[in-house]
Amino acid sequence: AGNARKDCGLAKDGESKRQQAKMLVKAIEHRRSALAEYQEALEKLKHNTTDRAANGVVGRYLCVENADWDTGLPRLAESDQKPLASLAAEELRTLDVKTPAARSLFLLAGRWWEAADADDESEALTAALRPHAASLYSIAFASLEDPLEKALAQKRMQEAPPAPVMTGGAAGPRRAGRPKDAIEWKGHFYQLVVTERAISKAHAAFLCGQSAGALVNVETEQELSFLQEMIGRAPIPN
Repeated sequence: AGNARKDCGLAKDGESKRQQAKMLVKAIEHRRSALAEYQEALEKLKHNTTDRAANGVVGRYLCVENADWDTGLPRLAESDQKPLASLAAEELRTLDVKTPAARSLFLLAGRWWEAADADDESEALTAALRPHAASLYSIAFASLEDPLEKALAQKRMQEAPPAPVMTGGAAGPRRAGRPKDAIEWKGHFYQLVVTERAISKAHAAFLCGQSAGALVNVETEQELSFLQEMIGRAPIPN
């Protein structure tokens, strides 16, 4: 009976890891497609900086995929992305003062939150908008006067998933403390870590830091291809 339970546990563990590997491949394929569209849009903007469709692709990529809202918001504001364009323009106006009004930030955060709720097609968009809304709620929170508004802000800050962690490179250049199973590619070392269950990006960043590394911030098509091959070669328990 003990061996049967152990075998059952190993089977479940192996299936869990296989599912995680599939999710990683799916995420890389999504990233590959988004990166290609982003690079194509950048080329278009070199010839026409007012191209609203191209600004939308670039702004959405920077904000949603890279969590770079400071750079992405102006692009979104000049885009054809509805309702993101109007929200981006409103945020730029709201923050273009020395001390933004707390209630204005609260209302703006609510609109970003509602935009996430309204989108039922893009998981990446929803996952990016809620942390962004929560960041605005956090700025406004201490100065909110209405207890109901304060309670709603607190509730949504707690419900929002962790914001994506931006890091540079992979595991960094050669170093003595790198993991033994790290794979070298163009002077950097990469390690695939499969966990028992899904974890937040903040937790993932912490685990990377323990190995003196950082989360991968994919920058090129070649790096995406390398990572996909790396995942395909990874030993997944049967």
